[in-house]
Amino acid sequence: MADLAERARKGRGAGDGPGARAAPGRGRPGPRTVRRTGRRALADPRYFALSARMEAVLIQAVVALGLVVVLSQVLLTIPAARYVMSQVARLEGVALWEETPTVTIALRAGSPGRAAAVLVNGERAATFASGQVRLRVRPGDLLEVDGTRLDGEGVFEVVETTGGLRVPALGERVVTRGGVRSLGRVEVSSGGGGD
Repeated sequence: MADLAERARKGRGAGDGPGARAAPGRGRPGPRTVRRTGRRALADPRYFALSARMEAVLIQAVVALGLVVVLSQVLLTIPAARYVMSQVARLEGVALWEETPTVTIALRAGSPGRAAAVLVNGERAATFASGQVRLRVRPGDLLEVDGTRLDGEGVFEVVETTGGLRVPALGERVVTRGGVRSLGRVEVSSGGGGD
């Protein structure tokens, strides 16, 4: 042990590493000079600060990208947004079989058409400004035609149904003479397929 202490005092042996005191003129660094080796260069506080900033930026980027993915998936659940965002939806087109039953009613006689209306469950749903109306309906909905504002009598006809509708039946006609007439409550056949 005494031998190590003496060698350290003379600058040889255990004290020969970087940063050790050496006799002047021997080419070794002085007491305050530190060699920049690979290990010591990483211990520089500037590198710690830089790595901390880069880590924070990377974490923020990952969180932002995660939010973008979640938001885009939520938007894809909306049919109109899916059609705009997805090339596949545009290539496939619109489905031929509709899940929701529809009924198309035409105004065959009576004017002006914008004065006549279709009521669904007592609420005004559409007018006959273009001569016919297509509505999505649900089983149990009450369909009525309102001809109170028409000049004379109004003749309405069911010209198309989809989704397996039994009531109102295809071809059914109602005549209004200044009042509201019912087409009945919507009934769907048990098969539910298209007509």
